[in-house]
Amino acid sequence: GIPEGQKAHSGNVSNLNSGSPRPRIGAKTSSSGRFDGEISNIRVTNGGRHVNMTGGVYFDGSSDSLEFTASSDFTMGTGDWTVELFYNADYDITGSTNYYLFDMGGNKIRVKFHNGVIYGSPINGENVTFTPSASLGETTGWHHLALVRNGSTFTLYFDGISKGTLTTSSNHTTNTLRIGGYDSSGYEWKGWVSNFRVVKGTAVYTGDSFTVPASALTAISNTKLLTC
Repeated sequence: GIPEGQKAHSGNVSNLNSGSPRPRIGAKTSSSGRFDGEISNIRVTNGGRHVNMTGGVYFDGSSDSLEFTASSDFTMGTGDWTVELFYNADYDITGSTNYYLFDMGGNKIRVKFHNGVIYGSPINGENVTFTPSASLGETTGWHHLALVRNGSTFTLYFDGISKGTLTTSSNHTTNTLRIGGYDSSGYEWKGWVSNFRVVKGTAVYTGDSFTVPASALTAISNTKLLTC
């Protein structure tokens, strides 16, 4: 099952849902202030929506997302990096609607689902794609995804297995992150996200396969964000 016991790390301010006032996790209501600590068992209720961080964050596909204050922590440059998470889709992933799990900088580093295909990208115009198999149980339930840059090699991992690589010389210069949607708005994710981790400067996973973590992720060296 999905690891429980979630942790928020590095203090990047996040917004939940839209409207005014907008609740914030990890800071006071202004845009200033940073949090460095642990958050658990949080439940936020707003118009019928809820978040329970004991078992991940649920996004309802309608204006739900976590938006983070712009930070150089999210500027990956040309070095090594890893972005990973567990997810559980609450819709038929074979449908034609675009659903973004996350987006770093407006269609730069991101994962999206479209027509039953998972797209993992290190930058605009570069994609590794993978089509989950219903017969193998890959279209429902909890799964682990990781995007990894190791030198000039970018890899999309699904449940610990490399689903493809590409050679990239991209320079990721943007500094924003949205979990549960595209850039500033649109294409909202419907389902759960758990153990979302950004590691800047380290290719956490290499090679063709690895053992998927069986417990909650931790703030390893170079972790810039660990949340959901």
